[in-house]
Amino acid sequence: TRTNWLSDELITPVPDKSGGVAKYVWESAGRSIDIDPENVIHLTGIWSDPSRPYRGNSPVKLASQSIDTYNESTRSIYSIQMNDAMPKTLVMYDEELNEDQQALLHKVWRMRYSGENRGTSAHLWGVKDVKRLALDWEELGMDSVFRQLETRICSVYRMHRIVAITHAGLEKSTYANYEQAIDDFTTSVRVPLWKRLSSQMTRQIQDVYPDIEVGFDTTNVGALQPDAETKMQQTMVAFQSGIIDRNEARVAIGLEPTDAPDPEQVQDQRAVKFLKGLGAKQAQ
Repeated sequence: TRTNWLSDELITPVPDKSGGVAKYVWESAGRSIDIDPENVIHLTGIWSDPSRPYRGNSPVKLASQSIDTYNESTRSIYSIQMNDAMPKTLVMYDEELNEDQQALLHKVWRMRYSGENRGTSAHLWGVKDVKRLALDWEELGMDSVFRQLETRICSVYRMHRIVAITHAGLEKSTYANYEQAIDDFTTSVRVPLWKRLSSQMTRQIQDVYPDIEVGFDTTNVGALQPDAETKMQQTMVAFQSGIIDRNEARVAIGLEPTDAPDPEQVQDQRAVKFLKGLGAKQAQ
């Protein structure tokens, strides 16, 4: 069976009157092709659109406002740094200036106090006052703004700020809580998503394959495996209970199988040899 994975940018579900999907429309090479729902496995992620339950939602779209604000804040800081940390200003003169004078003074001001030619001293005359129009870094509270924006963006993606390696996350992170955040991300986000997708696939193929249950193989996902100490204890309990033999236990804890006799067998052989020797002496 040939399977094609298609983004919703290429295939669009058309709802019916009951809120289900009547058909899918596949846009290809300028043509529109109708596809029967029975031939489509419809997967939606953890981001849903309440107004269109038959379609998922993009986390980028949900976080777009915070992302735009974050980018604009970054540009504002860059602009302040490029202007020698001097915010926008208002220069007030005692006398009225004509358009040519205003243009000349504006040009001189930009040449001296913006871009690459910044930081020189000012030599002005006839100036009544100079007022600052924009807010500085502390007044803008940019540190708090960036923390809030990073938190909002990470929350949309359901990812801890430490996992996303943001400034706010790394500021108070340690190796221990970083490792814990990674494990929590797997158990609280990835596992539910895997279960959601596998459930959707199982449900949509059950008419054709009623005996098949789709699932994700998580045997190699480190965050879901027991730590070394727990694994050792579980292995020892299984070995002592006779559930697994010695070589199975050795493999489980990372050792190679061995052909050497079991320690208990060696002990038994020594006991038998001792008893035989004792009996021989008594016979003499």
